[in-house]
Amino acid sequence: MKAALDCHRPSFKYTQPSCYKPIYKDEMMWDALYLAWGTLAPDGAKADDTVPFAQAREFTELRCEESWKRFEQPVSSMVEGFHEVIPSDSEFYNLLNGNSETLAHLIEGNSEVDLDELWKAIEWRAGWKDEEKEVLRQALEEMQEEGKDLPPVKRPLNKLLRFFTGSFKQPVEGWKNSKVEFLLKRTDRCIPLIGKTCFNELRIPSGCLESSHKLKEMIAESVVSEDFAIE
Repeated sequence: MKAALDCHRPSFKYTQPSCYKPIYKDEMMWDALYLAWGTLAPDGAKADDTVPFAQAREFTELRCEESWKRFEQPVSSMVEGFHEVIPSDSEFYNLLNGNSETLAHLIEGNSEVDLDELWKAIEWRAGWKDEEKEVLRQALEEMQEEGKDLPPVKRPLNKLLRFFTGSFKQPVEGWKNSKVEFLLKRTDRCIPLIGKTCFNELRIPSGCLESSHKLKEMIAESVVSEDFAIE
């Protein structure tokens, strides 16, 4: 396991032979993979020839180097483009004070969801009752509390956010300039929620608003369902 995890350290590790030994040290495992040379076929071999175990190391290193370059090239282009827009001698970098998290926040938004601000931005559609809003608010607050010690992608509230906005994070400028729609779907049954990411719209069945616990259970089921129920 340690050898496999080493692959995720600095980039040069991706092309180091030691990083891939777990893949090809076992001949039975290699035979089960049944890999063909493809575009990496050496002289004397065809693209659809199976790679023999004797050449497993050679093939693995070539394939990993090829995959890394496909990743590295677009990232390098992105970095070059970023520096064209904001030169390295710009005062912008002084404002960051060496903090990469500040840069990530400026580009991606904030993973800490301001629930009060989000609540103010919501447009309530289809006749919400005050008691239904209270159940929803309680559920959102409980979800925020449950996820406070987790990374953003694991937090229940952030998962819900992604479900109807397409992002785990709130907008860079907060919610004050964003339109959010919560549409109530009248039904006696508690059925899955629907998120429409193009419109920042969340459709919530009234049958789930009997209690915060019931609503949270259906939210959890909805956000992990096939295709995320996103339209």
